[in-house]
Amino acid sequence: LYGWQEYRGLPSGDVIARSREHNILCYIASDDNNFISSIYLYYYDANTGEEVKLNKFVKPSGEEVSFTIGSEERKHIYKTSDNSGLVFCGETDWGSEYALLYFDFETRTTQVIDRGVDVSFTRDRFRVEHHNGTVQWYDKNGQKSQPRSSFYDMGAAFGDFFNMF
Repeated sequence: LYGWQEYRGLPSGDVIARSREHNILCYIASDDNNFISSIYLYYYDANTGEEVKLNKFVKPSGEEVSFTIGSEERKHIYKTSDNSGLVFCGETDWGSEYALLYFDFETRTTQVIDRGVDVSFTRDRFRVEHHNGTVQWYDKNGQKSQPRSSFYDMGAAFGDFFNMF
């Protein structure tokens, strides 16, 4: 895994996750073979020696759906706390649909957690706004959760303040 990082010329800031257990390295890199260089999320499978671009998932119907990860979304790609995969969001239909996604290290597959007209990251949570206007929140592990309030943030700040004494 470290040899691939050096071979590919990846700075440590572009590495998202490394799992010796699953023999996989996930990172953000440019696709310099294109006329216009694009930045993608990749994984290197040390079992096969293959570099794979994470830019699609397969629906239960068998249809492949491509997605892109914008510059703001690239800041919010998280390794799950159990080191089983990544949780992130991507744009699937030119600004009219977004998906919260999970990439599984073991199976090397990408699955949809939820989708809607918008997916954003706020106060340590993903917020998915559905097509019907409802909203669902998810934590960095891709599990349903409640939103964090600004009062929670203020309480944490006050706790830090009082712990100084």
